[in-house]
Amino acid sequence: MATVKSGINKVGNNYYQSITMDTPDGSVGTTLYRVDANGGNGVPIYDVDRSAGSDTLNKSFDPNATEEEQRLLSDPNSQLSQVRAEQVRSSNPYSANFLTTVSKGFLISVFPDSDNNLLISF
Repeated sequence: MATVKSGINKVGNNYYQSITMDTPDGSVGTTLYRVDANGGNGVPIYDVDRSAGSDTLNKSFDPNATEEEQRLLSDPNSQLSQVRAEQVRSSNPYSANFLTTVSKGFLISVFPDSDNNLLISF
């Protein structure tokens, strides 16, 4: 299993960090956390994942997500959605050490990739 943490970004009065991971069975996903300025005390607020062998994305808000965070993450043009997309892009889950053959197609089709200029809202 590989895990990649993004940098920390401030949106409004809160700080956010994304963690992307895959598993040996080919499942892959990313979770957005509300964190303190140093990346500690993470509280999960939003998950996007895909089970091995499935093309279906499972998106869910954690009960810790505020109504405002849910609204912002539901709008692909909001600052929080844009920050989340950039965090996933900048955490570089495309490195050879991170990808598995099964998860590679999912990552390229879901996460923004500068090589093929995909920008898929999720």
